[in-house]
Amino acid sequence: MADQTIGIEQIGAYEIPLTAGNVTKITIANRYSFVSNRVQISVHDASMPIYARLGNQVSIKDPNAQVIAPGTWLEMQTGYGDSGSSVVSLISAADATVSVARV
Repeated sequence: MADQTIGIEQIGAYEIPLTAGNVTKITIANRYSFVSNRVQISVHDASMPIYARLGNQVSIKDPNAQVIAPGTWLEMQTGYGDSGSSVVSLISAADATVSVARV
């Protein structure tokens, strides 16, 4: 089950709290036909890196995850087409605050 959902008509989910060591899942509804669906994950408040991975699983120091340094952002593709949805999983070793928005 998702902790946050970005619906088909929504732009993003903002100021999402991440609790240290816990996976937070963001479900993103695909919204455009023949266009890749991309999101930007912005790290607002963190003392440790955030690990982001497409799908339902991610771990700290996950070798298959993308790493987002505190105070920076990452753009990632979440799907293709206008049907279904995608899940992005986030985790950090310390409490953090992030926002996820379509680009």
